Amino acid sequence: MEKVTYDTYNKRMLRVKGHLEATIRMVENNRNLYDILIQLSAVEGAIKSLHSNMLSAYTNEVLDKREITPRKKISNINTCISQIFK
Repeated sequence: MEKVTYDTYNKRMLRVKGHLEATIRMVENNRNLYDILIQLSAVEGAIKSLHSNMLSAYTNEVLDKREITPRKKISNINTCISQIFK
């Protein structure tokens, strides 16, 4: 798996921000609710994809640390997941 940089994450977040801002403009302009919902769904999908990629990168980062015991690795990953889904 190719290592993704923070610059890549930033670019993706800026793209999501642009799509969300466009969705806000659609609401401000009283666009059709169907179109707004479709756009909002696309924004949500982009965020979920980014979230998934970052969680995967974090998991790999933790697993690659040699100085941490396997039990501590699992604990770190579980803590992160529980914070995300609380």
